[in-house]
Formats: sequence, structure tokens, C-alpha cells
Amino acid sequence: MYRRSSIVSALAAAVIVFWAAQATAYSVEDVSVVASNDFVVEPAKIEIFADPGDVISKNVTIINRIEGRSTFTISLEDFVGSDDPSVAVKLLGDEVSRYSFRDNIIPEIDQLNLNFGEKALIPITIRIPETASPGGYYTSVVIAHTSTDSSGEATGAKTVSRVAQLLFVRVNGDVIEDGAVKDFVVSPTSFVHLTGPLTFNILFENRGSVHLAPYGYITIKNAFGTTVDQIPVDAYYSLPQSQRYRQIVWQQGARFGYYTATLELNKGYRASETMETRTVSFVFIPVAYLAVLLIAIVLFFVARRYVKNNFELRRKK
Repeated sequence: MYRRSSIVSALAAAVIVFWAAQATAYSVEDVSVVASNDFVVEPAKIEIFADPGDVISKNVTIINRIEGRSTFTISLEDFVGSDDPSVAVKLLGDEVSRYSFRDNIIPEIDQLNLNFGEKALIPITIRIPETASPGGYYTSVVIAHTSTDSSGEATGAKTVSRVAQLLFVRVNGDVIEDGAVKDFVVSPTSFVHLTGPLTFNILFENRGSVHLAPYGYITIKNAFGTTVDQIPVDAYYSLPQSQRYRQIVWQQGARFGYYTATLELNKGYRASETMETRTVSFVFIPVAYLAVLLIAIVLFFVARRYVKNNFELRRKK
């Protein structure tokens, strides 16, 4: 009898400990923030390199800058690359991508309440299956907040704000790293430019099985071969089997003349072996210069007509 009651007590204690651990799985603390009717999710991106069978723990941080008490939901969505240069990735909602890892990502909770100025630290567990194939997998942890229209109207309009934390999981092994610059042009795409600043468009294609992080710089030279500027191309991610645009703005701007811009881009793997070079040439004629030129041409023809009409040129005998 005593033994049975001891077993029951031990099981009960284990259940209580387990429940308590789950109940306090995340932490909340007060932080100093300015009310801005939004929330912050940190970090924006997590990159993981792992072997089959690994279990990895990461965190997502939510900071509430919405006045009052707010409810946040936590869900998982796959993401893919985007062809829009202003949008890095596209969330897929309920759609499952070929690089999905959502079945192996476990947030500790799926909903929580935060007061204004509170920060929550939520553990995320990533389990790498023993049977996982080498390559890249891409799923995001999406934090959503729903606000109700407080105008007093009967519409009951709601606004849903969503912020995604991107998880880049790379399972070690025999992977394919293969990328190339598909295009390098000046925008707008013309040889002669009248206004600035000028924008360089880089189209990079990832043909491999893992994401890449290309980086490099653009060197701009004038007609005499003198370097007038060098613009860094900071590392950015390109998902497998996709194309991604990157726009680099030349803030310094060009003066009147002929220029050559050379892109030297490292594809993001085996740094000493994967540099690719592309070149584009263009002429910059500021509108002010063009206006002066047009005025000069008009004055030339006016003067020529005036001379022709008012003076008679005679050959000297």
C-alpha cells in the first residue's frame, strides 16, 4: 500500500513539475519603449547549421509598443524567394513549400498576452530528423496581432499586423552550391541618363540546394579610367532554385560624362573561387547641362538667321 501511494505521489509530482515547466516556458520583463502602436520581433533572421538528429533551441523576442494589453499569436509558415526587389521573401500561408521544415519546429506557446512595454522571450525548439536529407529548409515563425477598430462604428473592422522571424536551417552533408549573376544594369535601363541618383540592379540566380549570401562591390570609373566611387554590396540571402533582385543606389551621383560600372560579386561560397564580374557603361548628362546646350543651339540658329537677313556678304574682287 505504501509502495503504491509512493508511486502515485511520484507520478503526481512529475506531472506538477512538467506542468510548471510548461507554464513558465517563456519569460516576460518590463522594458523602456515609446508608444508607436506596433510591436518588434527579434531577431529578424536565424541561421542554423546542424546534423541529422540534432535538437537546437533558439528564441524569439516580442516587444509590445501598443498601449494597453495585447494578445499575440504564434504560428509557422513556409517562405520562398520573391522576384520583387522591394520584397525579400514571400510567406506562403497554409501552402507547404518543397523546402518546408514546419513539422520540426516547435514554439513553446502559440499565444500570449503582453502589456505595453513588456518583452517576452519565447523558446523555439528545432528538431533535425535522423532521416533529414542534406540541404536547406525554410520556415518562418510568424507573430500576429489583431486590433479592433475603436471608432465606435458597427463595422467591427479589424486590422491584423504580422511580423515573421525567418529560420534558415541547413542540414550538413553533400549539398549543391551553385549561383550566377543573371543581369547587371543601370536603372532606368538606358545608355543616356539625365537625372539621378542612379540605381544599379543585380539579378542573382541560385541554382543550388541551399541558400547563398552573395556580396561584393561596384567600382565606378570615368572616361579616363579614374575610379570615382566604390559602392559596397552588403551580403544578402538568395534562396535555392530562385532568382532575387538587389538594388544598389549610387548616392554620390554622377557629373557630366561617360562612366563604366564594374560589379564584382562573390557568390557566397568558397570565397576565393566564386567571384563573378559584370560591367555596364552609361552617359550622364544633367538636365541643367542639356538645357544650356539647347539654349546654345537655339541662339546659334537665331544668330545665323539674323546675320543672313541683315548682312550681305560680298566676295572681294
